[in-house]
Amino acid sequence: MSSNTSFPLAYGHSYPFELLGLSQESELNRVVCAISLNCAHCIRLLPLLKEFEKNPTFEFLLITNGKNEENAIIRAHFGFQFQIISYANRDYSEIGITATPQAYLVNRQGKVINHRKISQIDDLKALWREGEEIDTNLLS
Repeated sequence: MSSNTSFPLAYGHSYPFELLGLSQESELNRVVCAISLNCAHCIRLLPLLKEFEKNPTFEFLLITNGKNEENAIIRAHFGFQFQIISYANRDYSEIGITATPQAYLVNRQGKVINHRKISQIDDLKALWREGEEIDTNLLS
């Protein structure tokens, strides 16, 4: 795992999607997962991310410190359909990443609901389920 000394974004803060070239609001809640291509733990998680493109109620975004060409190789190798965003040669702390792998659950308005350091794939699944519960509660 890779880490720095910054602090994660708190509940209710706007996630800085503009730094990723994305709009703040979305039709779907989003899970934003950041990895480092220099992190062996992150690389081991890559094949397990395929299942996160199966939920039509969420948008899964993968951010890497790799260049677009490296991300294209990852996409082709694993067959990912979700968006992979390059944040190469930039400071992850600008987007609230304090360690990799780390993920944020962000609502449709672009506000942070929760974040987690990802020790295992179940941590990411738990964040995903939390978002599904929020959607279910909104509909009831």
